[in-house]
Amino acid sequence: EGRCVVAHFDFFHLVVAYFPNSGKKGELSSMGKRRRFDRALRKRLAELEKPVVFVGDMNVIDREDAQGGLSGSHWVDHPGCSEGERANFWDLKKENNFIDLQEKEGKQNFTFSCTCAGREVWRCKLDYVLVSECLVSARLVKIFSLETHVATSDHLPQAFQVNAGLFEKS
Repeated sequence: EGRCVVAHFDFFHLVVAYFPNSGKKGELSSMGKRRRFDRALRKRLAELEKPVVFVGDMNVIDREDAQGGLSGSHWVDHPGCSEGERANFWDLKKENNFIDLQEKEGKQNFTFSCTCAGREVWRCKLDYVLVSECLVSARLVKIFSLETHVATSDHLPQAFQVNAGLFEKS
């Protein structure tokens, strides 16, 4: 269920991924599949020799990026909220020296909304734009935004700009 596409450019790699969901609330039966995907993706990222722009639905809630905070009863035993999933995500960011553009730009908003039991709408952040720190410090990737005016699925589109220098040979 997980997928990953890597596009190779002269000065960086663009990685687009969908992480498998670990199951459903109260039954994280797909956690093994999730762990295998995490390991395979981290191994693939370690093989890349250039900076990375990494985007996608990572199906994990980092920090307290959930309506009511992760200590709220709704998020207990919820996919994307387990300590293991969150620890793997933190390790992935640290190992690759990734910057979360939404966090860096201080854009406080959720990227995903779900309706539970047909009544309540719950919001959290599952989608990320992670960028190698060297691209951010060189100002080659910048201007992150959440596209709240665009009607799509249950995910909120994210946008960012890259400096043309990212594609130019020096």
